[in-house]
Amino acid sequence: MKKKPGKTEKKAKITKAIKEREKFQAKAVQMYQNGRKVVNIAVAMGYERGHGQNRVRAALTKAGIYKNSPSK
Repeated sequence: MKKKPGKTEKKAKITKAIKEREKFQAKAVQMYQNGRKVVNIAVAMGYERGHGQNRVRAALTKAGIYKNSPSK
């Protein structure tokens, strides 16, 4: 029988995920401030061309750098 992960293991996984997200956000902000387009940032982060822009935009918006256009 396998043991269920304890609270400490779950907290460690959550903490790791948060750190990775913050690292992703910091890289995206730095690239955007250096003049790179959102599409090119997504490709540099490892996504195929045409994929990943929403995630990059979300990270930039959360950081307060990118302003979404108002909806119609």
